[in-house]
Amino acid sequence: MPIIPGAQRCRLLSTSTSLYGHSRGLFEFAPALSKAYIKVLGPDAPKFLNGLVMSKLVPHYVKKNLTTINPNEPEEPEVVPKFDNSQGNWGVYVECSDKGPYVSRFGIYTGILNSKGKLISDTIIYPTPLIGSDNPKINKYPTYLLEFDSSIIDHIYSSFTAHRLTSKVKIKKFDEHSLKSWDAQIHLSNIPEDVLNPWIVNLLEPSTMTKSPKEAMEHARSVVSMLFNGNEDKIEALYLERRIEGQLEQDSSFPQVLRIVTKYDVEDISLLFNPVGLPFEFDVVSKPPQFFRKSRFEAGYVDSTMDFKPETLLPLELNFDCMPNAVSKDKGCYVGQELTART
Repeated sequence: MPIIPGAQRCRLLSTSTSLYGHSRGLFEFAPALSKAYIKVLGPDAPKFLNGLVMSKLVPHYVKKNLTTINPNEPEEPEVVPKFDNSQGNWGVYVECSDKGPYVSRFGIYTGILNSKGKLISDTIIYPTPLIGSDNPKINKYPTYLLEFDSSIIDHIYSSFTAHRLTSKVKIKKFDEHSLKSWDAQIHLSNIPEDVLNPWIVNLLEPSTMTKSPKEAMEHARSVVSMLFNGNEDKIEALYLERRIEGQLEQDSSFPQVLRIVTKYDVEDISLLFNPVGLPFEFDVVSKPPQFFRKSRFEAGYVDSTMDFKPETLLPLELNFDCMPNAVSKDKGCYVGQELTART
C-alpha cells in the first residue's frame, strides 16, 4: 500500500497543538465500488422523499395511534424555527440530536422499505451542491443526491417514478460513471486517553448546532475548507459518519470516517486532501475497498445491497434502530412504517 507523506501543519479547532506533540496524523482512503445515484429536485422534493424513506425530512409530522415506535405523545414536536425546505435549496432537516433538530448540508443515512416493511436498500441522502452555488436556478429548489449500489438503481428509479404521481419533482438517474464515491478515515495521533475524542468536540457536535440554512452552509464550507483547502469545488457531497459515534465516545483516538462524493474524473481523493486546521503532518495510505467493508461489519452496520439481499430483512435486523436518525420514531406515514413500528 503506497504511503504518501503529507506536508500540512495547522491548528485544530480550539485545541492546543502542544497536546499532540509532533506526531503524524493518518489519512486512509479507498474508492467505494459500484455506486450509482439518483437526484431528486423540486419544491416537493422533501415531502416526496419523506414518504419513501425512514428518516424524517420535514419539520412537522403526522402521528397516528399504534403506527409509530415512540409510545409517548409529545405535546408539540420540536422543530427548527422558520425552516421551510420547500422554499429553496436549504439542505436536509435532521430530526434528533443532543442539541435538538438541526439543518445540515451533510448527508443523512436511512433506508427505503417495501410495503411489507422489508429493506429494499439503504441510502445516503446528500443535499447538493454541498457548499452551495451562485446559480439562482440551483438555489431555487431543494436538491438531493441519493447514493445506492449500482445493482439496485434501476429498481429504485422505477419505484420513485411510480410514486411521483402529481408531486412537483424531477427525478434523474446517474450511472456509476458520472460521479465517484470514496471512503476515508482520518486518525489524529497521540491523543490522551482521558480526553474526549476531538472529532466529537470539533466536528460532530458543531454539526448539530446549525439551526438555519445560512448557518448550515457556513459550517459546511468551513469543514470542507479545513479538510480539502483549495479543492472545495471538487467535493460534490460529504457524509460525516455518525454510526460510529459510540466508538468515538469510548476511544479518544478513534478515527473520523467520511463518505465523499466527487466528479468521476477524480482519480485519487488523497490529492484533494489538504488539511488546514489540524496540528499534524499527515501520512496518506491507500487501502483496498475491503478494508472499509470489514471495518463496517466490525462496527455493526452495512453499506448498500452488496452487503445484504434486498427485500429479505427488516431494517431493525440490521441495527437501524441503533443509528442516529436512520429511522424516525415519531414520523407519520411512509412505505413500510406500520411493520417497522410493530417490530
